[in-house]
Amino acid sequence: MRTTITKLSNVFKEAVLQGVQNVIKEEQLFADNLSKNEAYKMYGRSNVDRWLKEKLVSISNTGKKGMIDRQRLEQVAACSNRFSYLMACERK
Repeated sequence: MRTTITKLSNVFKEAVLQGVQNVIKEEQLFADNLSKNEAYKMYGRSNVDRWLKEKLVSISNTGKKGMIDRQRLEQVAACSNRFSYLMACERK
């Protein structure tokens, strides 16, 4: 019973997230791309620089030059990518 409720909860959660993404895209509430400076303001300079270094996100060389895809940036930010962090004793 509990697993059924959990599965149903996850289905509703995904449906809501997809619906929100569709509305944002259709109504053009946010730009599709962010400048590097805007990304720094939203997610922090160290995070954005690390994601760029690890090639989790990239700066576009086509279309609007120097822009980062907002959707990809949000995906990376939402994922736990702590595997690349160093412990304090390992940093130099």
